[in-house]
Amino acid sequence: MEGGGTGVGINTNFGDTAKLTNVCSTGKPTTANMCCRYKGTTPGNEPSKIGCGADSSCVYTNVGTC
Repeated sequence: MEGGGTGVGINTNFGDTAKLTNVCSTGKPTTANMCCRYKGTTPGNEPSKIGCGADSSCVYTNVGTC
């Protein structure tokens, strides 16, 4: 990944999950921001950020810096 503040964004209240495998970042987004969780909302509204990083919704395997 190269550029941007977040790699993957998921809406956990809608049941979204992400599994990142063999991914590297050049520093932006950081490895901590490769997966961020949001509270999804209705179309046309911006979701609120809940947090970022690996957890049961955002699973990381071999993720690091390039």
